[in-house]
Amino acid sequence: MSGRTSYLAKKTAYLAVEVWVALTINFAIPRLMPGDPARVLLSRYLQQGVVFPPQTLTAFESLFGISHAPIYVQYGQYLVNTLTGNLGTSFTYYPASVWSVIRYAVPWDIALLGVATLLSFALGTFLGLLVGWSRNGKLDSSLTSVFSFLGAFPYFWVALGLLYTFSLVYKVFPVGHAYALNILPNFSLQFFGSYLYHAFLPVTTLLLVSLGGWLLLTRNTAVTNLSEDYMLFGQAAGLKKRRMLIYYLGKNSILPSLTSFSISLGLIVGGAILTEIVFSYPGIGYVLYQAVLNDDYPLIQGIFFVITVVVLVTNYIVDLIYGFIDPRVTATA
Repeated sequence: MSGRTSYLAKKTAYLAVEVWVALTINFAIPRLMPGDPARVLLSRYLQQGVVFPPQTLTAFESLFGISHAPIYVQYGQYLVNTLTGNLGTSFTYYPASVWSVIRYAVPWDIALLGVATLLSFALGTFLGLLVGWSRNGKLDSSLTSVFSFLGAFPYFWVALGLLYTFSLVYKVFPVGHAYALNILPNFSLQFFGSYLYHAFLPVTTLLLVSLGGWLLLTRNTAVTNLSEDYMLFGQAAGLKKRRMLIYYLGKNSILPSLTSFSISLGLIVGGAILTEIVFSYPGIGYVLYQAVLNDDYPLIQGIFFVITVVVLVTNYIVDLIYGFIDPRVTATA
């Protein structure tokens, strides 16, 4: 078996085990919590003065998939349901299924956080290479200071500051939501323009806070690589600066950033919870916030499962990319 084949098989086996562990933990945590969603929902209606017959609790338990069967039977049924896409029913968005709620929210996260993450990674990596190449210069000291300062602020603080300044004081951008309320989501230019208009402040918030992390990570790696033998040899051989910067320094300095980038891509599905709450953006973060407020255990469990699986699969793909970029990785597999 070749090094790359062995590396692929090993990473695939690790992924299968990690997904199984995630499934098991996701099964166990809700069952270790006191009470159950059926009783929570029933008590909520009772507090409002609604009277139910005795069979209502059993009906709610059936609705939310709560079983009094032995734990191993519940676990087997849970695995079958989850692997076939049956994540239960949300009572925050009743009668919608958990999967349909997540499926609606994920595209909004991809549109907002996906764009912000890609822009932040690309721009931060590029600037990190530049300041690393000209280390200890004016560009290095100014950019690293500014973005380190911005990166120290919480997302919600920057979001509130931008919202107050540009939406309440100067009224340049809307206060919140993903698009104008008088427009239905469609593929028209009107809707696309409205979405970009509403997304400007959330994207700017994510860029300002996250850009410094990519810049500093790439900059520090680049500074370390500048003292490597292959860089010194290239400089002594008189290679052009652009070739040295892109093909030698860039290729080797971007590898550590790929790992962080894979985690960031996976967390896109998790949403930037506080940012989405501030801007009332209908992504997974905002949906999770609503689920927690309403004790919607099936929806919380479904969101955590989807986030975990996406992070694991994204890391798996980046590990494979690592193996093709750097042959030393597969050689030791």
